[in-house]
Amino acid sequence: MKEIISSAKFRPINVTWELTLECNLNCKHCGSAAGMYRKNELSLEEALKLCKDLKSLGTQEVTLIGGEPFISKHWFEIAKTLAKLKIKVNFVTNGTIMSKAIIKKLKKIKVNNVGLSIDGKRKTNDLIRGKGTFIKIIKTIKTLQKNKIPISIATTVSKYNFKELKDIYKELLKLKTKVWQIQLAMPVGRMPKEFMLELKNLRKLINFIIKVREENKLRIFPGCNIGYFGGLEEKYRIQKEEKSLPFWTGCYSGIFEMGIMSNGSIKGCLAMKDKFIEGNIQKTPLKKIWEKKTVFSYNRKIKLKGYCAKCEYGTICRGGCPVISEALTGLTNNDPMCLEKIEN
Repeated sequence: MKEIISSAKFRPINVTWELTLECNLNCKHCGSAAGMYRKNELSLEEALKLCKDLKSLGTQEVTLIGGEPFISKHWFEIAKTLAKLKIKVNFVTNGTIMSKAIIKKLKKIKVNNVGLSIDGKRKTNDLIRGKGTFIKIIKTIKTLQKNKIPISIATTVSKYNFKELKDIYKELLKLKTKVWQIQLAMPVGRMPKEFMLELKNLRKLINFIIKVREENKLRIFPGCNIGYFGGLEEKYRIQKEEKSLPFWTGCYSGIFEMGIMSNGSIKGCLAMKDKFIEGNIQKTPLKKIWEKKTVFSYNRKIKLKGYCAKCEYGTICRGGCPVISEALTGLTNNDPMCLEKIEN
C-alpha cells in the first residue's frame, strides 16, 4: 500500500470546506470549537476563485460545513458556482435554522446531500447540542424529505450517548431515513478526552454496526476513525454492493482529500490541529500549496510508529486515524482506538 500511495498522483477529489466558523450552537463534542467567526474569513471574490482552483485540481465533490454553513452570507453563491463547475455539492448543517428560502436555493442547485446529526434521545441530544435542538432537527429532516432533498444522518459516539444507539436507530427507522454514518467523537476542540468512547466498548460498537447492517433496513457506514481489522473488517466496513477492497486502506487526507478553513488555511483534514496547516490561499496559490513536496507528510511519506509499526495490517491501514492518534499519543500513525490491537 505504501508503494501505491507513493506512486499515486495526489488530487483533492473530495474537499471539506468550512464556510465560516460562526455557529448558533455550542455542541459539547464540536471538534472545531465553533461559535465566533474567524478573522479574515474569505471574501466572496476569494471564495469564487477557490471554486475554479478546485476544479482545475480535479476536485469532484465538495462538502460545505461550518460552524453553521447557512449562516455564511456567501453560501449560495459558492454552492451555485461549484454546481455550475459540475462539482457535487453537499452540506453539513445543525438543522436548526432551515427555512423555506434555504430549501428553495438547495433545490435550485440540485444539492447532492444534506447531512444532519442526531446524537441521542431528546434529553441526551439536547444535552450535547443545546436545549430544543432535537425537535428542530426532526422537523428539518421531515421538511427536507418532503421536498425530496437527499439527506444522511450522522451520530458522533461518545460516553454521552453510546448506550442510546439502539434508540437512535429506532428513531431513524421511524423517520424512514436511508443513510446513517456513525463516527467516534475525537478529543479535539470542545470534546473532553475523558468523554471519548472507552476502548473496551469499541468491539460492542462494531458489533452494533454489523447487526444493523445485517437487518438491512437502512445503510449504515462506520466513520473512518472506527476500526480496524480484528477479523471483522469486511463485516462492518464494506457495503455488499461496493466494488472495492474488503478492508480500509487508510486515511486519504492530503492524498485524495483536503480541508479548507474559513480563512483559507489548508489542512489534510479539518479535524487536525492548526499545527498541521500546510499554507493559506490568501498568501499562496492553492495549486502551489497542494503540489509542494513537503506537505501532508504524515500521509504522503508515512512512517508507522508504536504498535502499528509491528502490526501485519499496518502497511494497509497506515496507522488508523491521524487525528485520534496524534491527540492520544502525540504520533500521527499509531491510533490506539484499534480493534486489531484489542483482539491481539
